[in-house]
Amino acid sequence: MEKKVPTGLLLSGGIDSTLLLALAYKNGIRMPTFTVVNSAKENSSGTEDGKYSRIAANIYKSDHHELPIDRNILNGFSDFIGSVDQPIGDSSYLLTSEICKHASGSVKVLLSGAGADELFGGYNRHWAFYKYLVNKPLMDLLLPLSRSAFRYLPDLPGLSRVRHLQNMEKMAKSHDRSPEAMWLNMISFHEFKGAHGEFSEKSPSNSWMTWALWHDRTNYLVSDVLALTDKASMLHGLEVRVPYLDDRIVNHLGTIDSRSLMKQGRKWILRQILIDNGGAKIANRSKEGFGLPLGNWFSDKKSAHLFEPLQKANAYIFEFFEKEKFDRIFSEHQSGKRDNGPLIWSILVLSHWLEGNF
Repeated sequence: MEKKVPTGLLLSGGIDSTLLLALAYKNGIRMPTFTVVNSAKENSSGTEDGKYSRIAANIYKSDHHELPIDRNILNGFSDFIGSVDQPIGDSSYLLTSEICKHASGSVKVLLSGAGADELFGGYNRHWAFYKYLVNKPLMDLLLPLSRSAFRYLPDLPGLSRVRHLQNMEKMAKSHDRSPEAMWLNMISFHEFKGAHGEFSEKSPSNSWMTWALWHDRTNYLVSDVLALTDKASMLHGLEVRVPYLDDRIVNHLGTIDSRSLMKQGRKWILRQILIDNGGAKIANRSKEGFGLPLGNWFSDKKSAHLFEPLQKANAYIFEFFEKEKFDRIFSEHQSGKRDNGPLIWSILVLSHWLEGNF
């Protein structure tokens, strides 16, 4: 007879995790929920996960637990890097570790909505790439013009921190007439543009949208999302289950063409199921990533100690990344010209990891 263990749910207040909670509630299953929330003084620079997770927990009657975080989480950065066997340049690694540590006091298993975005086309890049493919002749005309326009925009403080504008700029800079090159540019930091090698100009699935989703599932999902989830949870003695990656779901989605999957918007299938189960307030929420509000934190002098290894001209990381390029990226960020937070985090993680291991 299978022994039941205490089980909870990582709840972001987004469609994926809320739908898991809704279906559990529908089937008479009650479980505690765990959410990372920004401290009150940093709400403007973080996400709205706290707000929407509370709404979801109230609708579906969960025993809800919140873990407030602020920039003090960076005080444990060195210890965190010391526990990492392989660097992953995603700030959600640290967040996932912290929420798993918090949950480990009351549960042994956590459910996660990981994988839903990659299967159902949930990321902003999926929708942007879909619109590029559907309107390719027009996009091939307009995007190069947009790229030129961004070049002449004034460098106003915080300008690039407007999320919508930043996404438009990313799209323009990623443009290529080759769909494969376009996609690979969209998922890369532009400072490393071209590092992904030759382009085949041939989609193995005969559908570029299907190929892009496949590419995310076999690369980003495996090497980032699932890798950090597995490592962070094991560090704190937890096991994380990912229901969306059940073989039956994955195999069924393989029978649905990408146009049907995307034509009504990102994750429209999951959104409709959630609405049907009482979650309309969550279903219509805008997409937000799970990560730290690095933009503000890295502009604060309190974070200066993190960059000490990068002040040395002979730092090991500069065998792989030019110091002059890092200094420019960091200067742009400090001046408010551009939000380079995610890129700086990736460089920071690799730098500290190299210093500690070599």
